Amino acid sequence: MTPEHRTDYARIVWQAWLERRQDNGMGFQTPAEWFLITKWMDAEIPLRIVLRGIQDVRGKIGPRTQLTYVASSVDEAFQRWHRAIGA
Repeated sequence: MTPEHRTDYARIVWQAWLERRQDNGMGFQTPAEWFLITKWMDAEIPLRIVLRGIQDVRGKIGPRTQLTYVASSVDEAFQRWHRAIGA
């Protein structure tokens, strides 16, 4: 993934997360949240799978909820995708 793709990936994930938690501001990204996004990039989890995991998360999500809250949902979406493609 090129540096430009990584920047776009991170920006899109962060924007989707802000929208999901209904945060109208830019939101402050913690180091743990940045680490999680880079972990997904390094694992080559397709962007659409991360976005699906963000949408699939259940439970109460408020403007202070961290992105780490959806980590297991993204992992589950990735596992479902892997099974679907036969990998």
